[in-house]
This record gives sequence, structure tokens and C-alpha cells, in this order.
Amino acid sequence: MRNSDDFLTNHGNIPDYPDYYITSCGRVWSFKRNRFLKLMKKPRTGYYVVNLYNENGMKQFQIHSLVALVYVPNPENKPQINHIDGCKENNCASNLEWVTSSENIKHAYDTGLRTRTHRVKKVYCPENGKIYKNCNEAARDLSISEANVWRCCNGKQSNVFGYTFRYYEEG
Repeated sequence: MRNSDDFLTNHGNIPDYPDYYITSCGRVWSFKRNRFLKLMKKPRTGYYVVNLYNENGMKQFQIHSLVALVYVPNPENKPQINHIDGCKENNCASNLEWVTSSENIKHAYDTGLRTRTHRVKKVYCPENGKIYKNCNEAARDLSISEANVWRCCNGKQSNVFGYTFRYYEEG
């Protein structure tokens, strides 16, 4: 938790990384390079990340986490950050809020970002020829993330470790 005086005086400064500054919408300035850094989008998660360096070496950070840490007060010390509009590309402080895990999941269902269809629809995997009763069963069988199976079935991701998935329609 950050006290209000510290919050107001250190806007933009990334704790423990004095060579960098972050804007309230997620652009990272490097004082050493004298320019904004190029952000990378993680294919599996869809979140933007950046590599920062200090005396301890390199560490990768999610942009929304840095913006929230620097610009969004967290008086209740909640552990997760939610994109209010559901868009992972909108990392502006005004679009971020600190939440609990259950609040984050509830928000995903309430906004339609997550649905229960992945629990009731059959899933087909052409690589192994199997039909699974749902995304969860496919994920467990192949030791992969249920969310990634769902993303494939819904056209948000092309494959997971070489496996492709689609909802199975009988008939």
C-alpha cells in the first residue's frame, strides 16, 4: 500500500527501476535510451509486456501491472488488476482497478468476456481425433490450459502447443 504523499510525488516513477518512467496510459520511457520503449504483446495471454533492467538484472513486467502500481491507489491491498472495459490493450489508469480474484472472475462473466459455454459444449481436436465433453476435459487430457482451449474454440487463438480445437457439432 502506498501513502498519498508518496503516490503524488512519484507519479510515473517505477519502483526499483530508476532508469524508467511510465505514463498513465502505459508508455514506458527509458532515460538511458532517451526514447519510449517498444512493447511486446504476449501471444498466449494478450497482455503487453516490457523488459526492464536494474542492478539485479532484467525482469519482464505486464504493462497494466506497472500502470496500476504507479497510478491506481490500492487502499484495500487487493492482489489483481482488472481492465474495466475488458480490453487488454487499454492500459490507461482510468481503465484499471484493483480487485480480488473472485471480483475479477465475476467481472469477466458479467461483461461476457467469459461464458459458461466452454463447460457444456463438446470440443474436437483434429490432431488426436478425440471429441471431448468440454474444454476442461480436453485441457486435462493434454495437460494444457482450459482458457487456451476455449480461446481456440472461439477463434481468439490459432493453437495451443500445436493442438487446434473447435466446438464439435454432431450430425
